[in-house]
Amino acid sequence: MTKQTRHGKHEDAILGPRPSWAQRRLTDDDGWHAWKARVSAVCDVETDCTRSFRADMGLFDLGCIGVQRIATVKQRYTRSRRRIVDSMLDHYLVQLYLSGGATGFIGAREMKVGPKEISIFDLTRTAESEEQEADVLALLIPKDLLDDELAHACDLHGSVMTGNTVPFELLRDCLVSLSERLPRIRLRDCVTIVDLVLALLVPAVRELQVEASGGRDHSLELTALRVRRHILRNLSLSELGPTYLSERFAVSRTQLHRYFAKDGGVTAWIRTMRLRRCFADLADSSCGMSIRRIAEKNGFSCGAHFSRLFTRTFGMTPSSVREQRKQSVSQALADNHHFAEWTRSLG
Repeated sequence: MTKQTRHGKHEDAILGPRPSWAQRRLTDDDGWHAWKARVSAVCDVETDCTRSFRADMGLFDLGCIGVQRIATVKQRYTRSRRRIVDSMLDHYLVQLYLSGGATGFIGAREMKVGPKEISIFDLTRTAESEEQEADVLALLIPKDLLDDELAHACDLHGSVMTGNTVPFELLRDCLVSLSERLPRIRLRDCVTIVDLVLALLVPAVRELQVEASGGRDHSLELTALRVRRHILRNLSLSELGPTYLSERFAVSRTQLHRYFAKDGGVTAWIRTMRLRRCFADLADSSCGMSIRRIAEKNGFSCGAHFSRLFTRTFGMTPSSVREQRKQSVSQALADNHHFAEWTRSLG
């Protein structure tokens, strides 16, 4: 007899593909359009194989980590700034290529990943990739979940793990085994599986850090990571800025600027994070606050100034974002609703 949890689930139940994808194979031109609509929750996609299109995809919810098993024809993916804003995913995408491979572009830098190799993308940043016909196991991992386990900050965007280290080989073998067992996983095993994956992923990422660091002192990077986390958790503070952060973390304004040099400075980064939070609140149908209250809650004291910044950043006014959420969605987006909600719920 199965045991029912307080959430109404049976803890011995089999954890299989989510209902909207269950036992469904998308093929031919119609399948391509359905696939394109669903993937739009994360990125834009193109292919030259619309008539001979094929895609199999299973979604598995392990709690705080989402797992996807995807087998598709050759495709091109783009995660643009607009898609980043629309999806509001603050996750790493970790992909093991069971077969096939891909070429990716992180700005002007090219990355290549082949069979039995692992790529990592930061979904808060732009990227492009061209994927061969491939079978991929993809993990959506909240950034905080992984960053909290690392000794210091590290730019993982566009990283590729190969079979040159024991930590990588152990991680790869674990993920290959996981891909084979996903349809038979029981709910009561999810916590154990997440712990196991993180326990193997963290040492493998640390190997990447060692290679990238060249033996540098990481104390400054650790402080930079702590400053960023503090900002994200306190966006509503009116005093949040260079002076406040310098005093709180005992660093000079010059050093603080170095932490955020790639982001246009600390003030610019705080403003960007506040605007993103406002966009998310405006697009959230469950948020009943006025536009002015949303702006104030996220650190903007002047409504007119907020509106100008918002429109310049996103190419649309705050009121138009709110109005769009009231409009009826197309059938394609309705079909995509489950996947979009699933990705946003992770973490």
